[in-house]
Amino acid sequence: MLQGKKNRILTTVLYLNQDWQTGDGGELVVFDPTGESVIATVNPTFGTMIIFLSEMFPHEVLVSRATRRSIAGWFRVSGS
Repeated sequence: MLQGKKNRILTTVLYLNQDWQTGDGGELVVFDPTGESVIATVNPTFGTMIIFLSEMFPHEVLVSRATRRSIAGWFRVSGS
């Protein structure tokens, strides 16, 4: 389970996988703030977008068995 860098406020991911199948893996798993309970499992299917608070919600990407395409972005605050 990974947690975003401290200057990341908001994480965005847009999935671009048109023919994604359930067995392909690559799901994004988002945990509650304690990191103990899964609150969302997002399949990387075409057109799906997820936005979440980077520092509040630990997350991980499961192993992918196919080429996984996405655009990820972060809204950040200055470290100075």
